[in-house]
Amino acid sequence: TTLGPFFLQKILRQMVNEACTHAVLEVSSHAIIQNRIWGVNVDTAVFTNIGEDHLEYHGGFDNYLRTKGLLFSRLNRSRRKPRIPKVAIMNQDDPHFSYFDQFLADKKFAYGMGSGSCSAIDLTLLPQGSSFVLRVPNNHVEIRLKLPGQFNVYNALAAAAVALSNNINVTVIKTALEKASAIPGRFETIDCGQPFTVVVDYAHTTESLKSLLQL
Repeated sequence: TTLGPFFLQKILRQMVNEACTHAVLEVSSHAIIQNRIWGVNVDTAVFTNIGEDHLEYHGGFDNYLRTKGLLFSRLNRSRRKPRIPKVAIMNQDDPHFSYFDQFLADKKFAYGMGSGSCSAIDLTLLPQGSSFVLRVPNNHVEIRLKLPGQFNVYNALAAAAVALSNNINVTVIKTALEKASAIPGRFETIDCGQPFTVVVDYAHTTESLKSLLQL
């Protein structure tokens, strides 16, 4: 998850020294409330979904939602870089979309199944992956994703929306998404020749376990 503020700033400095121009950070609710992203001026904020994780830490769902919203409420007020807009990217299918949509941004992109600035249509889900048509304004392209599960399609849509907001061509987006592979511990299939399927996954909540079992 999100690193501590001083270690994070050290790594960002190393990235700048190596001529890296973009950084993608996972920002947890803990990170926001604990000021782990102190000094980081976010240009693009992404809302994927919100469940009932970490409620005991925040003291209830309303506090958890408000904490998540801080990333978006601060977006338009944070320091601006020359000619770089502040962009909000949000999952249109999540029940709490409207809460995040209320915050100001220079540009907004919504994504979802069948609707939004970036959407998936003609979806086919298989145990080995999925295929769908990625529809963006004035274009569409077929995607064959090696990552299984509808939640990974949503993640792919979020990534595609970020790319679009940074003026990345849809052909490049297709190539990148189709190269993506699973990381250890996230729907990792273990094949030792056994006559049954073994999957290792970090599904530690009711919602994540349901998503996993639906595959």
